[in-house]
Amino acid sequence: MPESVASLKRENSKLKDQLSVMADEIAKMKEMLLEQSKKPAATNDEVEQSLEFMSKEYDDFERFRVSAGKELDRLGAMLDEIAVEVNRVSRSIDEFQEYSYQYNVKIVGVPQLSQDESSASTSELCDCLFKAIGSAVSIHDIDTAHRVPTRSNDNGGPRPIICRFIRRLSKDDVMNHKRNASKVAPSAVGLPDGASLSAVRIFDHLTPRMQKVLFEAKRFKEQFHYQYCWSKGSLVYLRKDTTSRAIKIKDITDLHRLTNGQIGHSQVGMTTDHEWIPCTGSTSGNGLKKYELGTIPFVNKRVSVVRPSRVVAGKSEECMTIDVNRLHAKCPMTDFVEWVLLSWKFATVRYFSPFNVKNLKCEAPFVGNFWNTENRCPFHWKITESSWYVPS
Repeated sequence: MPESVASLKRENSKLKDQLSVMADEIAKMKEMLLEQSKKPAATNDEVEQSLEFMSKEYDDFERFRVSAGKELDRLGAMLDEIAVEVNRVSRSIDEFQEYSYQYNVKIVGVPQLSQDESSASTSELCDCLFKAIGSAVSIHDIDTAHRVPTRSNDNGGPRPIICRFIRRLSKDDVMNHKRNASKVAPSAVGLPDGASLSAVRIFDHLTPRMQKVLFEAKRFKEQFHYQYCWSKGSLVYLRKDTTSRAIKIKDITDLHRLTNGQIGHSQVGMTTDHEWIPCTGSTSGNGLKKYELGTIPFVNKRVSVVRPSRVVAGKSEECMTIDVNRLHAKCPMTDFVEWVLLSWKFATVRYFSPFNVKNLKCEAPFVGNFWNTENRCPFHWKITESSWYVPS
């Protein structure tokens, strides 16, 4: 049984308190760094040349460096702990929402009886509609029904209805007859003859997270020419054609895996002139296919990276494979993106994410709240090219 809303709110409050503590600790670290940088330089030439003075300055700096390193390690560990808690609370919220939403249906295209339609009137309207499509449910099977706002209320269309049932069996019975919804006569549900129910559709009520999954699945369907994409219960499904099996999509990562399985784990080589150069050990062949920025059709979990200086005579002398799942976005913006690489320093990397590709180039180190776990050295990346090639 999912955790209660009150419990989740308490957990969320604790996480906020921890984040507040982290913010205070980071502020203290910044003050320490500022004080260290503002220390006055010696003005006496004889003192500056003194080995004793230089040794003392080095010792002070080394102690500060060690202290700062330990503090950063401690803050990093705290961030990791908070991240684990955030993930746990997020999963609990998802479980609670999915448990609650499984009793609901979403009905679109039903004309409103009035602008101030009451919940009781909406429930009666739903009851008439369900009877008209052949369902055996009654008004006593409905817990509540109400209209909900949409992002595009300005189009003048009727607002969708969320109808919550007392039992799952009642909802399932309605969903089994939903195909008849657009064939119902307006008079059967108490609407005037001039009204139309031809646009009525009945759907499972998806959680906000699953609505995003459905949106991405529909994009995937169009991009890879799948014939079917639909939702049932709390899940999303894809189907290539009438002869293929349905593929269950639980979250965005399922789309990633499906993409990898379809396209394969091709390796992307580095170039300086927008041309594909196979990496050492690559079995992709010489086939080339060009994709503009933002239209790359697959997501690789591992990318082969080559230093441009090592590209000789169309072949890659040196190749390093990294895990793109360890590239974490810091603050994506319109004209540049800051990323942190947690594995290897190199001149240029081509990184792609779901339905998007960015050619990122290391410009210069920067100071921020994200560090390389090995040597605490962050990097600043930005988009440098608009198109590139991958194996077809």
